[in-house]
Amino acid sequence: MSGIEHSDSSNAVFAQALTGIKFPATHAQLVEQAKKNNTPEDVMNVIKHMPGADGSDTYNNMPDVYKNTRAGKEAYQASMKPKDAHAKQAQANGKK
Repeated sequence: MSGIEHSDSSNAVFAQALTGIKFPATHAQLVEQAKKNNTPEDVMNVIKHMPGADGSDTYNNMPDVYKNTRAGKEAYQASMKPKDAHAKQAQANGKK
């Protein structure tokens, strides 16, 4: 992940990614708007992993989005760990 932190500056990154979104919005609508805005991959991954991917959450405004970016970042990082662990194990096995 390229330096997305939970701060006012990261809020600006997500505001830019979601420029043009109409609230209330579903998770799917957030993802679609971010795609339309050519959002960088690291930011896209956080948005994709925010709560609501199952259709359960509706975001009413940008503060709702900001409240969930930390959870999205943590979920994305957690999703990467098994791949990283598997890659490290495969690399270790190849060196033996």
